Amino acid sequence: MAEPPSPKFSIIMVDFDGSVTRDEFRRAVECINAQTFTDFELLIYHDGPRSPEFAAQMQSIDYPEKTRLFETEARENNWGHSNRNRGIHAANGEWIVHTNADNIHYPEALEEIAKVIDSDMTTFVGRRFNETSRKDIVVFPILMREYVPFRTRVMRKPGRNEFAHILSGIPVKIRNIDLMQFVMRRQLWLEEGGWSDVSKNSDGKLYQQFATKYAVYPVNKVLGEHY
Repeated sequence: MAEPPSPKFSIIMVDFDGSVTRDEFRRAVECINAQTFTDFELLIYHDGPRSPEFAAQMQSIDYPEKTRLFETEARENNWGHSNRNRGIHAANGEWIVHTNADNIHYPEALEEIAKVIDSDMTTFVGRRFNETSRKDIVVFPILMREYVPFRTRVMRKPGRNEFAHILSGIPVKIRNIDLMQFVMRRQLWLEEGGWSDVSKNSDGKLYQQFATKYAVYPVNKVLGEHY
């Protein structure tokens, strides 16, 4: 029997017991479950051992049909980056979407990203153009909750979710793009050695590095929220 076709997207969600409440985690999963574009799989990685009560809470959640749950035997304390790397290698999708368990994707997020991937769009940003016209990276704007512009910079207002700052991710550089905004082909992740940097701000470092090598195509619509 032929293998089923690979999904277009693999969503890799990293979860931290203690830093993300089960209500926040449930909200994140529900947002993925509500996607209007359904050709995806969800890989969830929990960092560290779980109590029986915690495990029961996890099992009570309504997951998308193609969901795989993983956990490490001991907490690794590297901001989930080792688990992101595991997800890249375990994924079946053509494109990788990274997120944390307290982030929100709007229902149309994957649909809008897929539109850019499948479009004839020739508008791109970054330093290099992909001569084959094949899109390799898509970046979308998000709302950064608890952040407000102040003079020439952005200030955080902890606990004040009514404040938000639009983070476009363009240009792609450290401290100007969040983990969840950057969607890249899985094959490129593998060629680049996976998630090879486990330092605190490695998302910005890796994303900036990749953006100098491949053309970056933008989505011109806010598609999620960072908490």
